[in-house]
This record gives sequence, structure tokens and C-alpha cells, in this order.
Amino acid sequence: MEDAFPPETFYDPSSWTPMEIATATGNGDCTSLEHPLQLRSTYAEVEDCSGTRDSNGEPLVTSYNRCFQGTVDYIWHSEGLQTVRVLAPIPKHAMQWTPGFPTKKWGSDHIALASEVAFTKP
Repeated sequence: MEDAFPPETFYDPSSWTPMEIATATGNGDCTSLEHPLQLRSTYAEVEDCSGTRDSNGEPLVTSYNRCFQGTVDYIWHSEGLQTVRVLAPIPKHAMQWTPGFPTKKWGSDHIALASEVAFTKP
């Protein structure tokens, strides 16, 4: 049986191929995207008391499976809303009790995020 990738080729499942970048952006050479929306992360606005977030306040892990462990999920909000509280993610060390999700107990490889927001006065 041959390897799916030659030894000199490194496959990074988190990287996009040039074709995927071109499909998503219209330009295969695109390396960043910007938009005019002024969004803020709900997690970055609330102090981390659980030790489950990085230096920017984002969860350390929002997706965990046999090939990947990292942050790919966020909750954003715009002006007019204020973050009241957020659900602390599962601690990274607790996830390592299993080789990855999903399992019979956890039906997804994504870790639940939840934020409570309130309207602010204009």
C-alpha cells in the first residue's frame, strides 16, 4: 500500500490549499481578509477565572479530535451589546483523557461555547 502523501510532502489539515483560498476569496494569493464590521469577541471581554483561555482571552481549545487541537470557534458581537458572562471551556488537560472527540459521551469534536449578552443604551 502506498502512502497517501510522498515523504517529502507535509500535510497540514489546518492549512487551506490555494484552490480553497481562491474559492473562498476570489484570489488564490490572498493571505488575509478584512471587513468593515466592528466585531468584538465576547470571551476576550470577560476575565478568565478558570485558566482555560489564552493571553487574548480566547478559549485555548474549541475543537479537539485525533488530528487537531486548537481554537476555531468564536462568539462575536457588535456595538449595542455588552458581554455579561461566558461559559468556561473544558480544561485542556481534561480533554486529554480521550484521544479526541467525538465519543459516545461527547457527540462533536467542537467544545460548547456560550455567552450571555445584554443590550446597552444608545
